Amino acid sequence: VLEDFHHQGRLRAIGVCNVSPDQLSSLIRTARVIPHIVQNWMDPLHPDTRVREMCKEYKIQYQAYSSLGTQHGPPNPILKHPELVKLAAAANRSVPQLVLRWALQHGAAVLPRSSKPENMASNLQLFDFELSPEQMAVLDHLRHPHPKRQAPSPLEVELRMLPSMNLSGVQVFWVARDGELVRVGQRNSMIH
Repeated sequence: VLEDFHHQGRLRAIGVCNVSPDQLSSLIRTARVIPHIVQNWMDPLHPDTRVREMCKEYKIQYQAYSSLGTQHGPPNPILKHPELVKLAAAANRSVPQLVLRWALQHGAAVLPRSSKPENMASNLQLFDFELSPEQMAVLDHLRHPHPKRQAPSPLEVELRMLPSMNLSGVQVFWVARDGELVRVGQRNSMIH
């Protein structure tokens, strides 16, 4: 339907979100209209390199969300990461400015969310500086300060039914790399 609307001129662009490289590859092979935009999670600890490379190859705009680390959950490993704090101080910038500039230099459109006027103003001050190739390389190869607590990509979540689960509601967990179940939340079930 969206492809038909695009051909009729009723839509200017078609976008998809949260796609894996395999899903995007399949879509590119089978779609009559290749997506114009892909919106995925991208931050220095989750750079989504393969999808970004595919977007570049097929001239699809890549749009990054959660660039400042909110997908990882508390504590946020991006804003307090020692390497980022050190780089930001050396550049006389904030860590969010550094990370957003990194994403922009990779060709990503960024969606920084803020309700604070001072953060909104800071987020707009990204176009009067550039990161050097050395600084970009540091961000490109950044590692999580606590690897076993790193949140998985939404596309790598493992679903497990636990014997004690109540069917009137679903408890949502992700599985840490060490096998520990980390509770994310609860959702009421549609099962009657």
